[in-house]
Amino acid sequence: MYTSAVIATEETDLASRYRKKRFLLPFTKQYNHQRELERSGRVPKFGSYKYSARALFDKGVLVSWSGMPERDWGQIDLTISCDEVGVFSLEGSRSHIQIPGASALVPIEDLLQAQFEAHQFMTLFEGNLRLNVNLLLHLLYKKFYRTQ
Repeated sequence: MYTSAVIATEETDLASRYRKKRFLLPFTKQYNHQRELERSGRVPKFGSYKYSARALFDKGVLVSWSGMPERDWGQIDLTISCDEVGVFSLEGSRSHIQIPGASALVPIEDLLQAQFEAHQFMTLFEGNLRLNVNLLLHLLYKKFYRTQ
């Protein structure tokens, strides 16, 4: 019962946020990402954000990625998108080419459960990608739900 109420609230919050388009600075990474999605007709219902692995590491969200040398993190992108309420898609790519095995669907319930159980880290991409749960949740709320 509580879960269904939370999901209903999330859906209305997300839907109201994406009714109007946000202004994007031209020629930025996010602007080019949005244009590419629009051209290919793959625009997620609730938005999509593209970050370099280096930027997420600097924010503290990305802790480690085994199999990917740290010097290459500037060329590796992580795309976080939401096409269904409460389910986020994370995909890794290197200059428009999907990295094999670097794709995961992450329900927000799993993140909240990990936070409740005081797990600091979560592993994705077949155990190769290690993310900080609290900072990932903060990023998701900030970008998809507009909370501070």
